[in-house]
Amino acid sequence: MLVQDHIRRHIITISQNATFREALTIMINNKTNGLIVVDNKNKPVGYIDSFSLVQESIPAYLKDNVTLAQFEPAGVFKKAIEKVDHHKVRDMMEDLHGVQIKEDDPIILAAALASKNNLRYIPVVDDDGYLVGLVSRTDVKRAMAELLGIKDDAQA
Repeated sequence: MLVQDHIRRHIITISQNATFREALTIMINNKTNGLIVVDNKNKPVGYIDSFSLVQESIPAYLKDNVTLAQFEPAGVFKKAIEKVDHHKVRDMMEDLHGVQIKEDDPIILAAALASKNNLRYIPVVDDDGYLVGLVSRTDVKRAMAELLGIKDDAQA
């Protein structure tokens, strides 16, 4: 089974110079939880997802002691979000560290790379390194189900 059998071709990208607000807006408008981050040559360098945005928006003292969140006055979350509104995607993204695959690679390579690097998304690139799609952990899960003959009713 190859990557091309489970590739997602409709990819939503964002510049690494975009802001928290822009990433959030794109995610909301496209009903997605993740974006591939591209450099100025439109080559994949990372990804940002809704978890990245949550992590960026929570004040450090609440990460250290979650129970304090129960006692925060109204408006604290709004102030925290406003504080990170213009933070750059490059400072929040999950760096891919050059991890990428090609359409004719085996799907097990995507699984191995996702596992080894703890990545949610693996970009699929052409011979010149340009993004042509992605494989997510969900896509790998569906490939595993297919190999075991488990019907995916959600895909029907």
